[in-house]
Amino acid sequence: MRNQSLTLALAMSAALGAAGLAQAQTAPAAAPATAPAGGFTDAELAQFGKAMAQIRALNVSGTPTAEQATAMQKAVSDNGLTAERFNAISTAASKDAVVRARVDVASAPASPAGSVAAGVTDAELDQYAKAMKAIRALNVTGAPTADQATAMRAAVTDNGLTAERFNAIATAIPQDARLRARAELASAKLG
Repeated sequence: MRNQSLTLALAMSAALGAAGLAQAQTAPAAAPATAPAGGFTDAELAQFGKAMAQIRALNVSGTPTAEQATAMQKAVSDNGLTAERFNAISTAASKDAVVRARVDVASAPASPAGSVAAGVTDAELDQYAKAMKAIRALNVTGAPTADQATAMRAAVTDNGLTAERFNAIATAIPQDARLRARAELASAKLG
């Protein structure tokens, strides 16, 4: 799905052409006072995600028709972005895992109130991502050996989580799109 989004974004970039660039020059995006790394605010990334959802719904394959190109331009402008800003986000997302993950977080629905996913803090996700990185480095295939199991437990506790909390987060991630996106962001920040 992510590769399809990037392909559509590139098609969008081509479809906008000179008309989109003219629009971008006449209506520049407001520069955020304190933009996070990547230079994009969470609001812009959410706007990008909404525009991409509308563009995906057009089912563009190959070069867009004139009608599809117009609809793509409308999706971008209706979501408060210029063609230039949309293309900048698209390019950054195709090259930078952190920007791509931030788009996913901004586009994901909120976790249900009171759920395990809603209660996971950013600090816990950072701890979880560090523990997972250490666990993946063990290259465990199949059932872990006793030594691998000990190393896995150490990876969890050395990064500040209890086994119970680690398991609760691990169980919630596949069930909650927002938590999954947040976990991917924490992992992307680790490199």
